[in-house]
Amino acid sequence: MPKKPLVGINGEIYLRSNKFSNGDLVRKCEEVGLEVVVSSIAEWVNFASYTTVKEALEYRKVGQLMDGFIRKVVREHDERSIAKHYREMLPEKEPCTKEILARSAPYLPSQCRSEALLSIGGELSGWRVHRSPE
Repeated sequence: MPKKPLVGINGEIYLRSNKFSNGDLVRKCEEVGLEVVVSSIAEWVNFASYTTVKEALEYRKVGQLMDGFIRKVVREHDERSIAKHYREMLPEKEPCTKEILARSAPYLPSQCRSEALLSIGGELSGWRVHRSPE
């Protein structure tokens, strides 16, 4: 069976993830024979956590730093606990926020703290375009 053309959907987190907001874009793409990969919500959660900790370090906010670090550890533990049940469906691990920001840096400074950083860096990391084994 020939492989379907692959389309990546990224951008503003709510629009890409909510069927009503995006006009059920994923279903419509699949109906015309496309394979669709949507950027994960975890990408934004990880980015928000990363920037919270980075800001806490920058401004020496010890309480915020401790809170951010604890949340990061708990979130990563929970993510691993859930992902282990879906290994065969998750062929690759998403790149970390630091890698995504490094890839977007030549095009957009990280100080903008926009989802555009994730859109650019996530796509440049190339992980979304890999197809799962068939």
